[in-house]
Amino acid sequence: MAAMRTVLPGIGRFFTVSTGAAMRWAPCSRFTACISRKASSPLPTVDLNGEGDWSLEAVLRRYAEYARSMKVGAPLELVPRTAHQGQSLWIYPVVEQVLDGAAAHDAACVQIAVDLVCCDVRFTFGKVFKDRAANILAEAELSQHQVDRLRTRAIAMLRSGFVPPEFKRYARLVRRIGLAESRDDLERLVPTGPRIAWYRSYLLAPDRRRTSDA
Repeated sequence: MAAMRTVLPGIGRFFTVSTGAAMRWAPCSRFTACISRKASSPLPTVDLNGEGDWSLEAVLRRYAEYARSMKVGAPLELVPRTAHQGQSLWIYPVVEQVLDGAAAHDAACVQIAVDLVCCDVRFTFGKVFKDRAANILAEAELSQHQVDRLRTRAIAMLRSGFVPPEFKRYARLVRRIGLAESRDDLERLVPTGPRIAWYRSYLLAPDRRRTSDA
């Protein structure tokens, strides 16, 4: 059977499939145009996307993979904002569009939002995006695996003493989804400072809203 070329809407990537073979990804013109904008621009460019897993290319690739595996019916078009600042072309983080998608209940975007909350990588506007991701996830329909990841992440941060400003939103998120079996782990945690102790008490405190509804 000859290989088939199929375009995945929104991201402008295509994959080839042949009998008995795994799906293979390769860039098409729309994807190439998006990630090469800074190289082709006559102006100096400032790419505000992160590096590694949070680069523009990596985020788009991950979205495509999640959209495929989660069978997203209408994948979104994730194109980062650009703006001319003085004599430079600025490319803003595509995570902004990912979070817009998560707020609109796109399953692949929700998965990337979970990845964002569960990573330690710092990048431009990272706190703003992580705050927003936590707020969106508090209202999202999450799988059990995603809920477990978020609980584990919050407790691991407290255990390590790493409580950046965005942890305030993370704590609210965990209060919203509940501790469940993770409560025992948190009860055994020995605070290493006043902030850790405060957040531990906050997460272990009864949820008055749930109590009043019971």
